[in-house]
Amino acid sequence: MPTTNRIDVYWETPDGWNDLVKRLLDILDMFPFDIKISQIKEKFGGLRCYVTYDWYEATDEVRNVIDAFEKISEYTCVDCGEVGKIVAVNKYHYIPLCSRHTDK
Repeated sequence: MPTTNRIDVYWETPDGWNDLVKRLLDILDMFPFDIKISQIKEKFGGLRCYVTYDWYEATDEVRNVIDAFEKISEYTCVDCGEVGKIVAVNKYHYIPLCSRHTDK
């Protein structure tokens, strides 16, 4: 799904994370230097955002923002965006689901 802010990226994440990804991009867009996002996806039940940026001093600041959103995604249902927890879909696939979607 493309975004309309300064950071233009296509991401492939579950629909329940669309608002989460948009908020992450809005925050990253506020940094006063270019951030290039190479990929945003779901991996191991959590959001993964791979970036590069030009200003070396901001490494911790950018990483802390991304780390926070990656952690939040682990408690955000991939189907609806409500609060959830990571559950095993099968032996190798884990995703966060709310109680409503866990029962399906």
